[in-house]
Amino acid sequence: MSIEIEYFRPDRLSALVRLLDDSFQIANPDKAELVRWKFFAPIHRGGTVMAVALDDNRVVSQYANTPLVLSDGGRPLSAMVCADMATAPQYRGRGLISQLARDVYARVVHSGAVLSIGYSNDAGVKVDMNARGYGYRVVGRFARYVSPVLRARTTPIRLEPAAEFNDGHLPVPSASSLSICKSADYLTWRYLRKPNADYRIFRIAHGPHSLGYAILRDSGQRAHLVDLIAEPTPDLIRAVQNTVRASGKRVLVVYVLDNPFWHQTLRGFVRIPRQARLENYYLTVKPHTSSMPAGWDTPDRWRLMGGDII
Repeated sequence: MSIEIEYFRPDRLSALVRLLDDSFQIANPDKAELVRWKFFAPIHRGGTVMAVALDDNRVVSQYANTPLVLSDGGRPLSAMVCADMATAPQYRGRGLISQLARDVYARVVHSGAVLSIGYSNDAGVKVDMNARGYGYRVVGRFARYVSPVLRARTTPIRLEPAAEFNDGHLPVPSASSLSICKSADYLTWRYLRKPNADYRIFRIAHGPHSLGYAILRDSGQRAHLVDLIAEPTPDLIRAVQNTVRASGKRVLVVYVLDNPFWHQTLRGFVRIPRQARLENYYLTVKPHTSSMPAGWDTPDRWRLMGGDII
């Protein structure tokens, strides 16, 4: 078996898709397009670092980081996302992920990334906590907040359907938070270019002014506020609730990295306790330098929503 670092190679795509299908037992006819979108879209500018383990030219394990720009109070930071890892069932327990991670993070550090973030589920958190030398710290857990939308609410803000994103309509990043820098290009890739995307995009308007964008996704009688690229004031939350109600849905769900900011913002919502039957996600962070942004290891500084989980 040989291990090598490689960027996108068309001849490896089908092998990578087979590995993901074998690893997660989810066959998807559009998986190849999803892989291209996730790892090799033009927005990444060739910066994805992917290591694969090969056995007789078969991809049996994979580990990848994709580039990302974070905002530290409006100051851009070069970062990476631990986008995916997978090992074929019959090859597990051989330490392949640890070997691949060493190669990946050598290149990630060389790229100048300050840190890598990940979105681990319950199984992934066990790896983060127990893998020797892995280096990720569990910073906080995402939580679901739920609100019924049974009546219209008075607010000067309205949500207007949008077909594209415009940098001129985006807000200035919060001066006190760590968050993902979301340009029009990023938002277009994330919500409009994703294969089979089923998001509803809205421009947030207050009179003649644009405050940002809201991203909704429907599921039965529920609507999920996937992303809010705006300062979430009470009037704005009421405008989202009105839009959900007007579409015939009766429940609004918001999935966020739980901290005092979101707890205060979503007053009146019910916080759903952690449930074993639901997929739970956690923010994890791996530092690559000693000069980390203040508060990187506490959920209080981070402003993240479900749409940030790729």
